[in-house]
Amino acid sequence: MKFELSKKDKDSFLALNDVLNHNIDCTVLINNYMEYGYTQITADDVERLMLTGLSSKDAFITLLQEFLELDSEKKADQFLIEKNHILDFRPYDRNDFINNPYTLKLNEIKEKATNGIKITFNYFEPYEGFLLDYGHSEKEDGYIERNRYSYFEEKTPYLVLLQKNTVWMSITPFEIETMKEPLEQARGKVLTFGLGLGYFAYMAARKKEVTEVKVIEANRSVIDLYHSDIEPHLEEDVRKKIKIECKNEVKGLIHDTSSSGATVFVEPLAVVEANNEIRMLQNEEQLEIDRILQEFSERIGQVADSTRDSFEALLQLDLLFAKSRLADNMKATVPELNEDGIIEFKKARHPLIAKEKVVPVDIRLGGDFDTLVITGPNTGGKTV
Repeated sequence: MKFELSKKDKDSFLALNDVLNHNIDCTVLINNYMEYGYTQITADDVERLMLTGLSSKDAFITLLQEFLELDSEKKADQFLIEKNHILDFRPYDRNDFINNPYTLKLNEIKEKATNGIKITFNYFEPYEGFLLDYGHSEKEDGYIERNRYSYFEEKTPYLVLLQKNTVWMSITPFEIETMKEPLEQARGKVLTFGLGLGYFAYMAARKKEVTEVKVIEANRSVIDLYHSDIEPHLEEDVRKKIKIECKNEVKGLIHDTSSSGATVFVEPLAVVEANNEIRMLQNEEQLEIDRILQEFSERIGQVADSTRDSFEALLQLDLLFAKSRLADNMKATVPELNEDGIIEFKKARHPLIAKEKVVPVDIRLGGDFDTLVITGPNTGGKTV
């Protein structure tokens, strides 16, 4: 079966394919920079260019463009620069980061290793670029991906969890930015899976609208490290709100298992209780709706006859007003009726023909004569 696309669909497909290729090119270039090139742009390089009159940001962007080998004269590179915003790296406010409530609490944490897991500090070097937030490609924007990137202008520490000397977890501007929306929505009893370094749990528990934060964590070592090294630095009222359960110790209902049997799908009792409470509230809501409807029905039933009569009267009034509005719009007049068989129309117009097109005519019958002959060619309007 042969399938043909219209020219419009072909053009749309080719345009989307171009955008996809540009998105891939942008990702490859940025990943290459993040993996290998971030040490190639140093504070000394930036300061050297600043001597020519450039701002620190413009100096950094110039060096980044050189490293990525982007030529603003080439069409493909123009797209990456102007549409994908590949060079849109913006300095991150170091004070905002180090004065974050979580960072302030843990800036004096001691380096420690437990069961192959080490908690310590890493450092962002000046002008070391990093991913700040994932962009969202929207249809209205042509599905162009625009991630947000940033850098610090000074050396900045950040908390990490190492496993076999490889960063496993960390608290960087990326974690802070991507958790802003979930934290804004957090209220009441919050359930989250994965403890990490406790950032989300701590920041959620600080909110007055949050009464409890329950964390389900699979790794017992992470839980032990949190209790021994992170929790002591937190405020007591916040600590009391945070409840941590190990996945293997979670009490709940088993709903299913994976085909391999390695994964068990459990609904924690906390969730069961919350769902039960929601169901009870929904039942109460429905009962209240039924009560209100019954009460209104009883009230209406007491005046059913008068309501029906009023409704019929309103229908008649609506009809009369409709006739009046139509007559006014058509500039119609009320005919004078007689029983003598006399018809006399002056400047009569057909009501269904547009008033700017219809030709008024005078018609007379039944006075001096009682026969009227209308002649003319076909489609000449005799019927009208």
